[in-house]
Amino acid sequence: MLSISNVGARQAASYYDKDGYYARMEDNGDHWQGRLKEDLNLSDDLTKEDFNALVNEREERAGYDLCFSAPKSVSIAMCLGGENRQDMISAHNIAVKTALELIEQREIGARITKDKVTKHVKTGNMIAGCFNHYVSRNQDPQLHTHAVILNKTKHNDKFYAVDNPDLYRNKILYGQIYRNVLAKQLMDKGYDIIVTDPIKGFFEMKRIEQGAIEQFSSRRQEILEKLKEWGASTPEAAGAAAMMTRKAKEHKDMNVLMKSWQETMKDVGGVDIAKSEIPVISTPEQQKVEFDQAVKRLSSRAFAFTERELKKAVLASGVGSGMSETQYNELLKSNAGKILVALGGRQDIQDDETYYTTLKNLENEKRIFTEVAKSKGSMPGLRAREVEGFLDRALKKEKTALSGQQRDAVLHIVNTKDQYSAVQGLAGTGKTHMLNYARQVLENDGYTVRGACYTGKAAQGLEADAQIPSNTIHSFLNQLEREAGNAKPGEDMQLKTDWNLGGLKPGYTKEAWIIDEASMVDNNTMLYITEAAKIKNAKVVLVGDRQQLLPVGVGNAYSALTETGKIATVRLDEIRRQKDKDLLQAVREAVSGDLAKSLELIEKDMQVIPKHSERIKAIVNDYTALTLEEQKKTVILTAANKDRHSLNQSIRAELIKQGHLAAGRECTVGDVTGKTFMREFSLRDKVIFLQNNYKMGVRNGQTGVIKNISNNILTIESGGKEIVLNLEKYNKIDHGYAMTGHKAQGITTDRVLVNLDSTQKQLNNRNAFYVDISRARYEVKIYTDDTVKIQGQIENFAKKLTSDDFLIPEKEHASGKKRGFDMIIQSFKGLKKEPKIEIEEQRIGMRF
Repeated sequence: MLSISNVGARQAASYYDKDGYYARMEDNGDHWQGRLKEDLNLSDDLTKEDFNALVNEREERAGYDLCFSAPKSVSIAMCLGGENRQDMISAHNIAVKTALELIEQREIGARITKDKVTKHVKTGNMIAGCFNHYVSRNQDPQLHTHAVILNKTKHNDKFYAVDNPDLYRNKILYGQIYRNVLAKQLMDKGYDIIVTDPIKGFFEMKRIEQGAIEQFSSRRQEILEKLKEWGASTPEAAGAAAMMTRKAKEHKDMNVLMKSWQETMKDVGGVDIAKSEIPVISTPEQQKVEFDQAVKRLSSRAFAFTERELKKAVLASGVGSGMSETQYNELLKSNAGKILVALGGRQDIQDDETYYTTLKNLENEKRIFTEVAKSKGSMPGLRAREVEGFLDRALKKEKTALSGQQRDAVLHIVNTKDQYSAVQGLAGTGKTHMLNYARQVLENDGYTVRGACYTGKAAQGLEADAQIPSNTIHSFLNQLEREAGNAKPGEDMQLKTDWNLGGLKPGYTKEAWIIDEASMVDNNTMLYITEAAKIKNAKVVLVGDRQQLLPVGVGNAYSALTETGKIATVRLDEIRRQKDKDLLQAVREAVSGDLAKSLELIEKDMQVIPKHSERIKAIVNDYTALTLEEQKKTVILTAANKDRHSLNQSIRAELIKQGHLAAGRECTVGDVTGKTFMREFSLRDKVIFLQNNYKMGVRNGQTGVIKNISNNILTIESGGKEIVLNLEKYNKIDHGYAMTGHKAQGITTDRVLVNLDSTQKQLNNRNAFYVDISRARYEVKIYTDDTVKIQGQIENFAKKLTSDDFLIPEKEHASGKKRGFDMIIQSFKGLKKEPKIEIEEQRIGMRF
């Protein structure tokens, strides 16, 4: 583990002079490291006088404290004394030294002005005071080193302040390098290790049980308790929690502490470390497997990833073999062109990052684009005049209307001769209302219209409001696989990511598939849709909003197709949902205008409450102050699941206190991952279903109200019907007062209360903000801890990378041309952007 913080001279004086926290006078092996050692006439051994003199040269920013902490089991093994202790400390010191050498070489520089132009110049020299410590603030064993890099570097015989713009960004990478070197050193000394998290690259010593580790981790438990109190989990929050729970460092005699620790180990047991005379040797085959596993994990989440992300992932995966950077580089070189393709830098931003993708990701995206392109003009379109007449009669009969845009969209869907077409519609533009009439036109022409949606909730809405029989996309593909005769008995159909469509045959009637929420469909799933549509010769309409939430998996074919003109697209941007004019304009600004203006328009309904617990309380108070009828038409949205749970529990407690809910029954429920937990359910509780079950008639994201409880049987009213739920057969249910944005996409309600927490910045973006505020017809209230930070975090739309973000190179980086790779690249050359005017002509011409 590596943490980094700035150190001021006054703070340093407090640490070093009062607490003796770093520069203690005992013989701890404190030393200098760095190429400036000779320039500053420093000996290897660090003295308090030299250190304080250098620290006080810069009052505001004396330096940077890099704290390298060994895994807890290594610290415990250190307590065993003798050779074990020396081995642990020696391995740790070598790992720290290696990481610091790389930091000095790559990160240390200065801002130098020449001819009135200031640039960052790599100097590659520093001086760092290194202090080994063996005790945590809670007096637990904790082997760690504070390396204080002083704010001093040299260029052309002149000293400058240190400039290290990428050190914090690369912190996780250097922490991983430290762990990998430490693991390799321990294995070389004959110790066995066990990988505890191959994604984060964590390991522990073998034969030191978890009970012993927890016994000596009281400091970590304090931090976790503080994070739980705050409802936060980010690295920034963890750092703040560490500072808040910090105790003054005590300095007890190490011999006394060591004896105490050894006695504790006897009591808890689980410490039986053994050392082999033969070093533990990893094989090239093992490291190749670790490399492939890391690439698979990365490429299953993103179409492309940076070389830095790749290196972190591979080293983390390879911690069990002590993989080095040199070995990583060799593996990268040998795999380039076989499974990896170097894409170079992105076209849309200026940076020095090199991106990679896999041949599989590139091929999958190419196959989608190719299928869409090949099928243009391959289907009969309906005659515009006949469609216009049918629409007029249907609208008159049902006493309703279509806007000009909605009418254009219907004509676009039914008149196009392309097998694939798209509707890019903003939230609240009446896409489902429009699809109801597209369905009627298609059915009148002999089509069987089927719907497939990313979420069960959307499928329920499409079926209810557009009268299109609908399932989730996964269920839709499951049905096609069964139709092909390839379903496997006993297979978990909910978790499938691959489908065998071999043997699928064309139907006897014309089919039209409405793929709703297409902007949330990843490339892998979209590829199966195109393969099935090719076999069935189905007309496919992709309906979505690329400004809303993104796919969880790889790529975003919908966005790539609609943004670059690879698919004929009609647009709906006349928002009709919001009935309050200020809220309507706020949504417009959020999606396609000035974000600051959007926030300004809802500022009157925004509360700034820095403390997490008080903010949760304010949301609960505002919700429970509403009438019961108003509560039914109100949704609370929050980004993190832990906040969702906290809000639900607090709301229930207040409703019970007010007498609206009675004490309920404790039930065991679960989520889609298989994790189970206890929840109390009462009559009139609002609940949400977490998994589709078509036999029961429930969809993921569907909400309802409990009408009866009898043992493990819940009767729930939802969507105008009663659902009898046996928790022993289906338990994917939770309280539904608050929900995450992903569950909320596609819903419409009168009022929305939104929790925006700046400590959850990885969850905050413009897409999520747009989705949150566009759910409400009349009122949105925002609760946040910091408006300035939030505005910065939601300024830009998040996006999924596609091949269009890169200038795909003619050759593979590091390994030359490969025939298969060339074929993919040549295919892409014919699939780049089409002239925009062609698409506009198609869009406008639909009404003639």
